[in-house]
Amino acid sequence: MLPHGVPHLIYESLQDFGALDFKVTVEQDAIDHVHHVYVNPDHPVFDLVPKPLDGFIRRWYDDLGRPPVTRQSVWSFCSAF
Repeated sequence: MLPHGVPHLIYESLQDFGALDFKVTVEQDAIDHVHHVYVNPDHPVFDLVPKPLDGFIRRWYDDLGRPPVTRQSVWSFCSAF
């Protein structure tokens, strides 16, 4: 089932619901700098799935040809999985 109803309408038509945009634009160089200084990729917090499942998902994604995953395509990946 794809998103539908009020949340979807709000997402698609923010101006109709009086939503405000509080987005702050950040340059990619700044994000890269913070990542380099503060992120340890070996930290256990990044082990979001068990290693055997991670290996299975990576092989499955490689077999698909590593297509980009977007908001629009994520459900088809979940369904195929």
